[in-house]
Amino acid sequence: MRRTLFHLTAVLNSSKQKDVKELKSTIKFLTKGSKPSRTLSKMIQEGISVDDQDRLVSKDKPSQQEQKYINTILKVLNSTLPRKENNVQRVETHYQLFFNQLQDVLEQFGEGEKPSNGSVRNEIFPTTLSEVNYKEMNGEDLYNRLMLLQLLGKLTLMDTTRIILAKNFDHFEKTIRNLSIFPINHQLNLSILLYYKLMTCKLPIDTNLRATLWGKYNSQWIDHFDDFHHSIQRILWRCLYMTDPDEINNIIQTKLKHWDMNSTVTLYQSLFSHVYKMNLPKISDNEIPTSNADSDNNIHNSQTLFIKAIDLLSPFQSTYKNHMIKIVKLSIQLNLDGIQHNNIHKFGNEYKFTTSLNLILQDINKNNAADVQLKKELENIFTIIDTQENELKTLLSLKFV
Repeated sequence: MRRTLFHLTAVLNSSKQKDVKELKSTIKFLTKGSKPSRTLSKMIQEGISVDDQDRLVSKDKPSQQEQKYINTILKVLNSTLPRKENNVQRVETHYQLFFNQLQDVLEQFGEGEKPSNGSVRNEIFPTTLSEVNYKEMNGEDLYNRLMLLQLLGKLTLMDTTRIILAKNFDHFEKTIRNLSIFPINHQLNLSILLYYKLMTCKLPIDTNLRATLWGKYNSQWIDHFDDFHHSIQRILWRCLYMTDPDEINNIIQTKLKHWDMNSTVTLYQSLFSHVYKMNLPKISDNEIPTSNADSDNNIHNSQTLFIKAIDLLSPFQSTYKNHMIKIVKLSIQLNLDGIQHNNIHKFGNEYKFTTSLNLILQDINKNNAADVQLKKELENIFTIIDTQENELKTLLSLKFV
C-alpha cells in the first residue's frame, strides 16, 4: 500500500519518466470516470470481483481504452500486494483503501481540482499520522483510517482506542470481519474495544456481533490479560462485569496467571462504584509496609490508600460518585507519573497524590449529612494520610540535601 502510493508520487513528480502522461491520465480516468456510468465507485463496486481461485476478475467487460487504463493501475497495485498474508480479505482491503485515496493523489499532483462530490477526504500523507481529529470524522473515514494505519505499519494503541471509541465509529461488522488481517496483539485490543463499544452503544446493534466476539476471544482475553496495557485491562474488567459480574472472582482466583497489588488497583480503577458488591479481598492495615527510603514502599502506601478510600466510598457511590471519579483520576495519574519519572519525582508525585486525596476526603467529611460510620472510618484514613505526608516530606528534604 505504502510502496504503491510512494511509487505513484515519485512517477508524477519526475519529468524524466516516459510514462508520466499515461499514468497521470490513468489516475484521472479512474477518479473521474470516462462517463457517468463508468465512475470509479461504479467500476470498483460492479466491475471487479474475486473468482473461485481468489483471482481478481472483471464482471463488466470494459472498452479497449478502459481496459488499457485498468491494466496500468492494476500493474502498479499488484506490485505492492502483501506477500506473506495474501488472503482475500487483505487483498480486498488493500484495493479498497488505495482507490479511496486516489482522488487525494490526483488533487495533490494533478490540476489541483477538488472532487465535486462532497468534502475532501483526509490527506493520505499527513505530516504526522497521529495529527487527526477523530471526533470530526465519520464512520467510514474512521474505519479507513484504522485500516490505513495497519497497512502502513503505524497503528498504535492510542490510535486504535481513539478510533473505536470515537462517537461516530459504527463499522462494527466490517471491522470484526477483517480482524484476521491484524497481528494478534492489535487483534485482541481491537476485539476488547469493539465488545465494549457494542455493550455501551445506544444505537440498535446486532447482538450476534457481541456473541461472536465473546465466543471467539473471551478465553484469549483471560490468557493474555497480563500482556494488556492497563487502559485495556480497565476496559476488559468493565466488559466482564457487564457480561457476568459473578464470574469475576472466579477469574481472579482460578484463571489469571498471577494477582498482585497493581492488578487490584487496576480493577478498582475500572469498577470503583461496584467493588462493594463483589466480595473482593480487603486490604488490611498490616499490609501497609513501614516507610523507608525505598520508593516502592511509598508507592504501595499510595495504592493502599487508594483501595481503602474506594472500599469506604463505594457503598455510597450514588452520593459521592464525583468524588470517587476524582480519586480514580489521581490514581491513574500516579501510575503514569511513576512510569515517566525518577525516584525524586516519584516522591513528589506520591506527596501530591496523598495531599490531593486528603482534600477530597476532607470535603466529604465536612458534609454534615455524611454517614456517622463513614466519618469514623474517614478519621482513621486521615491518621494514615497525615503520617504518610510527614514521611514523604522528610524523604523529599533528604533527597535535596
